[in-house]
Amino acid sequence: MKIEAFARETLGNIDKGIRVSVPGNRPYRERKPRTPMGPVTDESCTQCRLCAKSCPVEAIDFEDCRIVDENQCISCQRCIHICPAGAKIFDPRITPMVEKLVKDWGGVRREPEFFLTRALED
Repeated sequence: MKIEAFARETLGNIDKGIRVSVPGNRPYRERKPRTPMGPVTDESCTQCRLCAKSCPVEAIDFEDCRIVDENQCISCQRCIHICPAGAKIFDPRITPMVEKLVKDWGGVRREPEFFLTRALED
């Protein structure tokens, strides 16, 4: 498997003190400003806090799960899928945009890239 070979090569490089060069543009491009967007919570919320516990960026207030920091939210929809009451939804006006993104990018298969073969000279 690719991941096993990657792990073996990584361990070997660590043991040898080898640094690696990762391809890409540096400095990395900054993210462009986007319209703040986050889920809304309806009255069926039971304050079980599953959404707040599962939010990878802690955008959902733990004390009041109806409060979402739209600037912090990355729109991963984890809170929507984990909510047992179905209380979290995105604004229905953005649904067509999300569906288009999923259609355009969701089916594209990408292979993992590993960056261990080009060592930098000290």
